[in-house]
Parts: sequence; structure tokens; C-alpha cells
Amino acid sequence: MLTYGNKRNLDFIPEKQVNGSRRFRINFEAIVHNGSHLLIFAFVDNLTGEPLDRVKGKVEVEINQNIWEKFELVFKVPSGKDSQLNILCVRSSDPSILKIRNLMVIENIG
Repeated sequence: MLTYGNKRNLDFIPEKQVNGSRRFRINFEAIVHNGSHLLIFAFVDNLTGEPLDRVKGKVEVEINQNIWEKFELVFKVPSGKDSQLNILCVRSSDPSILKIRNLMVIENIG
């Protein structure tokens, strides 16, 4: 669930009418024990599931360190659409454990 502005318990990021694109930065730390994981991060349209970042569409992140590693991703998302951040694990070695902490999604204004 998400708190956005004064709106609480949302399962999507509400549209915001601005000139141009909205910019989001995703910060997190991750560690994997006994293997590796490939994650895909993508902002998608809340109704259709289509990727919204026309430049990147999605960002692939390989996590294979047995120590906490910091990551920062940047997305440009068109205004005027409700969106969701999808995080998919598309490949993992078995058996392995992936941990993510301090996940923040920050909208850059201006």
C-alpha cells in the first residue's frame, strides 16, 4: 500500500497534471545469499499494464552480492495517467535468498 500526498492506502500512484513528464527515482539496498537474482523494475499504466517510460520502458537489475549493495534507478513517466511500479524477479538461482530494504520511490519536482 502507498501513501501519496494526503491520500493513504492506495495501490497505485495517482495521475498528476504537469507540463512534460514526471520523474521518479527509486532507491533501495539489496543482498542475495547463495546465488543471484535478475529483477525488472517498470512503471506501468494502472489500467492496461503497459510500460509508461517511453525511453527505457523497464530497468533490469542483477543482484549477486553477498553484501548490502545500494541501487538508484530513474524513470520518466507521462503525467495524466495512474501508474504502478512493478518489480518482477525474472531469474534466480536456486536455492538463494534475496532481501531488499529501504525501498523508496521519490518523485522529483521541478
